[in-house]
Amino acid sequence: MSTDLIAFLKARLDDGWRTATFLRHGLPDAPSEQTFSYDFLLADVAAKRKIIDLHAPVVLRPGAEHGLVDRDRVVCRSCEPERGGLGDAWPCQTLRLLALPWADHPDFKATWRPQ
Repeated sequence: MSTDLIAFLKARLDDGWRTATFLRHGLPDAPSEQTFSYDFLLADVAAKRKIIDLHAPVVLRPGAEHGLVDRDRVVCRSCEPERGGLGDAWPCQTLRLLALPWADHPDFKATWRPQ
């Protein structure tokens, strides 16, 4: 199972967290509206980390309950149960959309683009 997209997203969020933390602590006399912006950036990173955790991959093993007869299938932990079918394989559209702002990053893979 490939978790490259999750690793990519976490690395980009780590970059954002470091930047926001540096900016906030690097400017001790920043006006309150700037401090709010940094707090917002940190909260944004934290929220996206939780979204990534909610959309982790899980493996469905062959069996009647999943309608699989010959192979494992990797699906999203959150999206797959809601659809009730096998739909798109992992990574789900949610993770693909989270990664989209970094589409010009050299580590971004074209296969991660939303479908």
